[in-house]
Amino acid sequence: MDARLYEELVRQGPGPRPTVRTWLSQLGVRDLDRASRDLKRIARLPVEEAAFLGLLSQAEEVLMRSPDAGMALTNLGRFLTAVPDLERLLGRLKASRRTTHALVQLFSSSQYFSDLIINDPGVIDWLRADTSRDDRDALFDRMWTELLAARDESAERLILRRFRHRQMLRIGYNDVVRGLPLEVITQDISALAEACVEAACRLAR
Repeated sequence: MDARLYEELVRQGPGPRPTVRTWLSQLGVRDLDRASRDLKRIARLPVEEAAFLGLLSQAEEVLMRSPDAGMALTNLGRFLTAVPDLERLLGRLKASRRTTHALVQLFSSSQYFSDLIINDPGVIDWLRADTSRDDRDALFDRMWTELLAARDESAERLILRRFRHRQMLRIGYNDVVRGLPLEVITQDISALAEACVEAACRLAR
């Protein structure tokens, strides 16, 4: 990764400079001005130059073949801004190229999944720990165990929503990153929907 990229990004001035423009063009980015602003936002975070260039070097491997590199950079910038402990996250990404690649794939493929990750950064640890598939009964049992600890209806709604969001992200990960067959993804979505409906019905009794 060319150090001139970082130098150009931290300088003041409108529009992408030559090295930045060339790099973004090689990635297939269509809106160079917006992508340049996204990169500047990342470069101006409390991140050392080596960590910034290392992260982009890892991301570049996926960005080159991603469906929308510009969207990925926008969501990556939003995510890095949202995490509570940026230094810790960058250390984990540096140690796990696979995690960086998975994030970039999701950030470039689905705004829905991107928003789920950005709004719940802790989901990264959860995804890394377990992306295995569960049937309807197993999903319901896990959800119901969490619901039993709820203090009131508001807590129940929060648990249901968080459980559904995280399970949808797991399914999306298995689709986008692991490339599981469409019929498997469809079965998992159906199982999750049935488990959520069952839990909601029991709570309403």
